[in-house]
Amino acid sequence: FVSLSEMLPNLTEFDCKNVEALPDNAFKNCKNLHTASIDNVAVIGDYAFEGCTSLSEITLPAGVWQIGHKAFRNCVSLQTLVIPGNVVHLQAEVFDGWTEEQTIFAMSPSAPASWNDLDYLKAKIYWAGEWEYVDGVPVPKT
Repeated sequence: FVSLSEMLPNLTEFDCKNVEALPDNAFKNCKNLHTASIDNVAVIGDYAFEGCTSLSEITLPAGVWQIGHKAFRNCVSLQTLVIPGNVVHLQAEVFDGWTEEQTIFAMSPSAPASWNDLDYLKAKIYWAGEWEYVDGVPVPKT
């Protein structure tokens, strides 16, 4: 599979409604990609968004159940990400390269046993019950 960064180097947004799985490396190093809409995706492949340094908006659909190895590695412009409760497989180092300024909101009350170790994670992570939506935006509970 050839990465979209090779075929469409100036891609800034992507909307896929009829795709159930994003292949490995799908958007890898699409440095101009700002927004991705992946409405029906159930599986996000390894390195799918790795190096998408301009990606600032993506909503994971409720049906996502697997996120591949380093799928969001070095997505430095993505300030928040909500992980649906259906995600049972979170492969290794999905959020490698994230900083303390980035935040992950998980709909699960704790990490499922099938999630790989999160000890490397520098980003803040809030589990279900520790955060809420305020005006459509996820925020930690005070």
